[in-house]
Amino acid sequence: MKKFLAGMLIIGLLIGGCTKKSTSTMTSAEANDIASNFVLTMQYQGTNMVNPGGTGSLFKGNEGVKDTTGNLTDADGDGVTVSGKYGISFSFDTLGIKMVLKGVITDDDSLTDNDPYAWHVTFNNPDRTDNNFDFLFSTNSSNLEMLYHGDISASKVSNTYTVSLNNFAMKITANDTLSASMTYDWTVTFTPDIATWHPGDASAAGKFTIDGSFGYSNAVSYNLNIETVTPLHISSELMTGSAIIDSGTIKLTDASGNVVEITFGIGGTYTVTLNGIPVS
Repeated sequence: MKKFLAGMLIIGLLIGGCTKKSTSTMTSAEANDIASNFVLTMQYQGTNMVNPGGTGSLFKGNEGVKDTTGNLTDADGDGVTVSGKYGISFSFDTLGIKMVLKGVITDDDSLTDNDPYAWHVTFNNPDRTDNNFDFLFSTNSSNLEMLYHGDISASKVSNTYTVSLNNFAMKITANDTLSASMTYDWTVTFTPDIATWHPGDASAAGKFTIDGSFGYSNAVSYNLNIETVTPLHISSELMTGSAIIDSGTIKLTDASGNVVEITFGIGGTYTVTLNGIPVS
């Protein structure tokens, strides 16, 4: 849970800083902004792909779990129970730091509890009219609230492990003035270099793809189609705690047909083109 929330916090802060102007002709600044935000999003997704505890076992060890019901059997050890329902209500307020976490995480592994590569987890909050899981974090100088709902599911075909964010929506308000909303509907795949790897094992290098759609809106709005042109490769450096993408190309296309391509190189470096023209 802590890794998941920390990642969402980072992503939220970054995307909240997007450019404030948008036209049908994308600017170089906007292309760079999209690329930098998306790269960090991919790094977070990549880290969780090789460490499924960041997705499948979000609730484990969380002292905020107040109500647990359902079948808590987890025969395949993937961190997702047959039908566990975890009501979370957590608050922390000391030394100028405040955090509130409230919502429900529901497991669905009833048909796949013999397969660690297959599971389904849903996030919501039936106590809110908008059904959003609520996460509030504030200090003496700033505050951030994230509201989100949706589900994450996983499966495996051959040696490729797949995690999908399905109709995952998030709204972020920072310092009571900046508001942004995001939608995620994409599929992430991981094909490990070591064929015997499975969820729960130590981190491993491998091929990584992300395809689907991603949208965000504050003063600027984008609906981006995501396509992996050349599979990305996560290097063994991910043992440091963050995925390093050292090869591969991602293409992002907006509703006006503008194309941003991100090509990765050694050590996580990358170059960006906008409609085929290099962006500095």
